[in-house]
Amino acid sequence: MVYPQPSYNLFLHDYTNHPVAQALSNQTKEERDLMALYTKSTKYPTMTGLSKFAQVDRNGREEPAPNFPFRIIFHPVDNLHYGFPDAAPKSPNPWYHYLLLLNPGPLFEVYAQREPSDQDMTERYIRIGTISTTRKFIPGKFGDTKLSFEHTYMERDFEFFPVREMAAKDIIKQQQENMNYRYKDLPWGNATDLIVPEEGPEEAEEVDTTPLGVVDIILIVFICLAFIVLVVVLAAIVRGYFFDGATTSSLGDYELH
Repeated sequence: MVYPQPSYNLFLHDYTNHPVAQALSNQTKEERDLMALYTKSTKYPTMTGLSKFAQVDRNGREEPAPNFPFRIIFHPVDNLHYGFPDAAPKSPNPWYHYLLLLNPGPLFEVYAQREPSDQDMTERYIRIGTISTTRKFIPGKFGDTKLSFEHTYMERDFEFFPVREMAAKDIIKQQQENMNYRYKDLPWGNATDLIVPEEGPEEAEEVDTTPLGVVDIILIVFICLAFIVLVVVLAAIVRGYFFDGATTSSLGDYELH
């Protein structure tokens, strides 16, 4: 289960594919009903497997013997952990508000817990990568309302590493019996600057760096052509007014003399 926190800082704690199974004595009726629904599909409702990530390599080829850790941890980078605001902004959607202010760059350091036995030995966790953005966040209807990802049952992981299943059962049992059970956050250093700017009197302006589409290019070309036609027409009108008028006047003067 995800425990509530008083801060709006999305990067205050680590994330993991194994959220803590809340103690049974501390669950509300709604949470118990939800867990009962989950357990109809899996024995490990608070654990998400990783085997599917390892079954295909970067070139799309199937891996016959996938190798993957028991758990992964998404550890927020120092600047976001220390710099992301705790207070709620004056916005109907606080998370959107703050995410749109983020500059491109690293978000999480990813660590792997190889085996269940390494649970409390964070020095054995292996850093396997960094999750970074290359541009600012942009909200989109499809990504916010339609895009979803299928979770992998832990049972699928245990097909490759059966020895991990008994340990997973013990971990969940400990969590359900201990209402204060928490995963320890990996340590942070000291941030030298803030990624999220402090809010001033005016909200930071969002710069749209979306690449131009075909429709945008056609519209720009059409506007340019229309502008050229307008200039040509105006030039013709001006030329006709001055030059034709001048010629008639000169001929008239000549005839009068």
